[in-house]
Amino acid sequence: MLKKISFSNLCIGFACGIVATLCSLFMYIYFSYGLGVSVRVDLEKLLPQVNEMVTEVTKEQIPTHLEQAQSDIPGIIDEHMSGQINDAFLKIGDLKVALPEEMVGSMEKNFKQNVEYSMLELLANIDENELAQSIAADIESTAEVMLTEHFNDNIIQLKPTSFFTIPVTVIFNENDEVVPAMNLNFN
Repeated sequence: MLKKISFSNLCIGFACGIVATLCSLFMYIYFSYGLGVSVRVDLEKLLPQVNEMVTEVTKEQIPTHLEQAQSDIPGIIDEHMSGQINDAFLKIGDLKVALPEEMVGSMEKNFKQNVEYSMLELLANIDENELAQSIAADIESTAEVMLTEHFNDNIIQLKPTSFFTIPVTVIFNENDEVVPAMNLNFN
């Protein structure tokens, strides 16, 4: 005679069957292909976003750095240029006349003031937007080189459990002919 089956036992059996099927499917993919998951990143969409974010951040930070540089310039000039003119001579033909110490000090002070004025004027005339865009463009090209040359086709081992790893291949170049078990495309 047939034994009466409870609903809870049926659910437990059904859940075990689903888990066993999923485990078998993952094991098949893992062992038969060995490539795991392939993640393709579209650099044509990613890099302009990096450029935009870097431009935004640098536009916010450049004025602070320029103000700091402007306040530091007088001290730097004084530190590096003090005592650089020790002796000054006026030479006319074969006659060489030493200039008085007060005149040498005045020449040094005037020279330092001219350098300071020129440096401050240079900083004041920097186009902050152009500088931010230039920095962002440099970072964008560096990021592209770094991602394509150093991280393209790298396999990262994800360990969801202590005994099971999933190899994830990161692809930044659409021309690669990798046939992964699964594709995750981030656009």
